[in-house]
Amino acid sequence: MELHKRRGAIATGVALLIVAALVLLCLPIGWTTRILLWVGGAAVLGVLIVRAVRPFRFRIGPDGLTFGSGGATRSVPWDDVQAVVLDQPAPGAAGGDRPSPRLLLAPAGGADVGLPTTTSSTAYDGGCAVLLDLGDVVESPDQVAEALTRYAGDRFVDARPSRGTDAVDLDFTVVLRGYDPAAVDEVIRMGREALSSPPGDQRRVTAAGRIRDSRFPTVLRGYDRWQVDEFLDGLAAELATPVDAPDGTGTGTES
Repeated sequence: MELHKRRGAIATGVALLIVAALVLLCLPIGWTTRILLWVGGAAVLGVLIVRAVRPFRFRIGPDGLTFGSGGATRSVPWDDVQAVVLDQPAPGAAGGDRPSPRLLLAPAGGADVGLPTTTSSTAYDGGCAVLLDLGDVVESPDQVAEALTRYAGDRFVDARPSRGTDAVDLDFTVVLRGYDPAAVDEVIRMGREALSSPPGDQRRVTAAGRIRDSRFPTVLRGYDRWQVDEFLDGLAAELATPVDAPDGTGTGTES
């Protein structure tokens, strides 16, 4: 599968430069200032154009990965890859839109992939190299994931938040080794069904106990264990929370 670089930056840059030029014409400033601002805007546009038209290559194939830009291309066979991770960075501290997914490469022991392996991921314990920001290519993350599943096999880790199943709609991160998703989904489904029972119903008490006693097998490409444990602790606490009777006397027996 050959990926293709987005070229929309040129059109966007030209449009912004035209708008900025019209605004500058209307501002009460001297011509020297206008010219300096126009030159600055043209320089920014030039950078965008250079970045957009630089040679770009990224290929996912049966023999491995081929990537490069600016004329330098490198091929990495699958034997040199420990894991390739489709990672979803968290939003910044200020919130806002979620960043685009990115593709990370964890080299096999001693393999030189020509990139610094200084990036971390929740889906992989070792250092990773950033291969690609998927916001820069035409193909969708799902298309890239399909190609990696086909060619990379067990080396591929989809660490984007899970969309959930038919009854469990939670954003657990899928990691290299985590809890078995089917087992986790079954326990969560049971707990949610028990929440619909009346206060004090034995189903709620039983469900809370089952959740606390749950032990899940660890599998490849499972749910993040810390996220699951935190969610289940909250669900069990909600099920076990006593609810006062309407008259405020509680649920105790009369003496």
